[in-house]
Amino acid sequence: MRYAKIDIATGIFIEDVLADKQTPDLIATAVPRGLYWPKWSNGQWVEGKPQVEIDAIKVAQVVVMQAETNKRTIEEYLTTAIQTDKDYLAITAPTAAQKEVQLNKLSRQNIRIMRLLLNKLDTVE
Repeated sequence: MRYAKIDIATGIFIEDVLADKQTPDLIATAVPRGLYWPKWSNGQWVEGKPQVEIDAIKVAQVVVMQAETNKRTIEEYLTTAIQTDKDYLAITAPTAAQKEVQLNKLSRQNIRIMRLLLNKLDTVE
């Protein structure tokens, strides 16, 4: 049978185990989803992690999601900027050599902008 193994002293969940018979450190009741640090207390599963730590985890998750969104925005900006640069070059640069010079110049500018944005993100995180 499947049991939830706990630390006898603290009641904190350790792992799920398969065993033939129940012992004091094996709980037959399944650990419910949504607990950060499941703890067996007074015959039921409760949250063992302090609320302050749970709130910190949730804030960290939001910050990570915002950073990922910002990075996607930067990638979209760069993709658009590169295409815009190519379109601009097709209109303004009459020779292939001039197009290459212009493209290199615009690429360096885009790289500088990307570094500035990434540095700003690193300070936010």
